Amino acid sequence: MRLSTQQSECRQSPPGFTLLEILVAVLLFSIVVVTVFASFQAMYGKSDVVDGSLQKDQTALACMNRIAVDLQGLYAQPAAVFQVPDGDDSSDPHRVEGELSSQGGKRFPRLAFSSTQSLFSGGGVTRVVYYVTGSITEGFALRRAERWYEEVPFVSDPWDPVLCDSVDELQFEYLDAEGAVHDRWDSDDGDFDYATPAAVQIRLKLKTPSQERTYRTTVSVPVGRSPRS
Repeated sequence: MRLSTQQSECRQSPPGFTLLEILVAVLLFSIVVVTVFASFQAMYGKSDVVDGSLQKDQTALACMNRIAVDLQGLYAQPAAVFQVPDGDDSSDPHRVEGELSSQGGKRFPRLAFSSTQSLFSGGGVTRVVYYVTGSITEGFALRRAERWYEEVPFVSDPWDPVLCDSVDELQFEYLDAEGAVHDRWDSDDGDFDYATPAAVQIRLKLKTPSQERTYRTTVSVPVGRSPRS
């Protein structure tokens, strides 16, 4: 009697992951996710900063352009017609006056003059006044006022449009016919030869908690009144 033995083949399944390997994989995956998320967050944060900078640039450039347009349309009585003022009651209605005054704890200029570039009168001559309102705690804004005549003293109006906010510094410098620079101007004053400025240099600095930017331009006054000889 022959006895035969059969050997069964044992199939071995492929080895699985150990708990330690799984934990290491989860840790690496978490690091990758956190890194990618931080990169996207930084990218979108920078995008917001760029958008904010572009918006401020556009606002500031529009503001500077509006001032330039008004100054290029400056209207003044010709020297042949102009009469030297004899007291406040006879002051020139088209007087160019740039002065410094305190506003909310800082000093800012105020510029008033007559211009043919009216926004509301269909091209007529009106008085244009640039001035700053606000305070250090609330922030400062540059406004543009337009009047048929200028009140003495000038009275601001909350309806005067804001050209730009976040104003940190504003500077108007006036160049006379000889090229000398002045921080104030008065065309009714003999110290300025009863003339209008030949050009105006403008410096505007905008400041927010995240950035600050400075803008400069020089505007030539094509039509004005020459100094009296």
